[in-house]
Amino acid sequence: MKVKSILEFQESIEQTFDKIIEGQETLAISINDNTKVVMMPLRIYNGIQETLYQSSSKTNWDRLIEAVEDINRLIKAS
Repeated sequence: MKVKSILEFQESIEQTFDKIIEGQETLAISINDNTKVVMMPLRIYNGIQETLYQSSSKTNWDRLIEAVEDINRLIKAS
């Protein structure tokens, strides 16, 4: 992940947005020593949120583990 200062971001905002939109990079913008924000395409953010939601439940984890075990059994059987 690239990190740019707020001034670097402001100087190259159009090119930076193009790269982010194309999915070529995720960018951390340093506002000050203690504060940074992250910019990424919305589809990537939504994917992260979905993964967090799906992994927040023990039931979902159990289903995932079971599915992986099923796949591994199928692979071994073939």
